Amino acid sequence: MRHVLVIIHADSEGSCRVAEGLRMSVGMALAGNDVEVVLQGAAASLIDAPDRGLPGARRAREFLGALRELGGAARPGNFSLAEARKANVVIRWGE
Repeated sequence: MRHVLVIIHADSEGSCRVAEGLRMSVGMALAGNDVEVVLQGAAASLIDAPDRGLPGARRAREFLGALRELGGAARPGNFSLAEARKANVVIRWGE
């Protein structure tokens, strides 16, 4: 099992890239990896904000739920270089 750190910094108000990054994260979790997602900037609003008609917001929340059911984690905020060093794989997903 690999520890995968996914940093998503796409603009959730202008594109579906956040949902795509979360879908990719669910796929990695299904493959048996320990996945942690960090949502930065506007993407962080998907953690606890109500659906405001953002592109892909409903799908993103579905993927967040699936990721958590698979034992993955998602949180808003930043990441440190120390966190990145602990991961086997670091993926930055943005525009």
